[in-house]
Amino acid sequence: MSDERNSRSTPSGALITPKEASRFLRNSVATLATWRSRGRIARDGFPGPPFYRVGRSIRYRVGDLIEWAQRSGPHLNTGQKGGGGP
Repeated sequence: MSDERNSRSTPSGALITPKEASRFLRNSVATLATWRSRGRIARDGFPGPPFYRVGRSIRYRVGDLIEWAQRSGPHLNTGQKGGGGP
């Protein structure tokens, strides 16, 4: 799910696992877990992406991740020079 082709073929309302969300955002599953547990990104206080509990499972809505990534682009670990990461 990390490339543009896959993100366009996935409905924005689809719920995905933390592993899929980590690939989508180019961050580790552990980073997403930290953001969930703290309710924010530790270094700068910027809020992490919204998530949902489905029973005992954690899920992310693709549309929420897209919106969050657009708002918080400088906070993502994109691998681009100057992109930075949490």
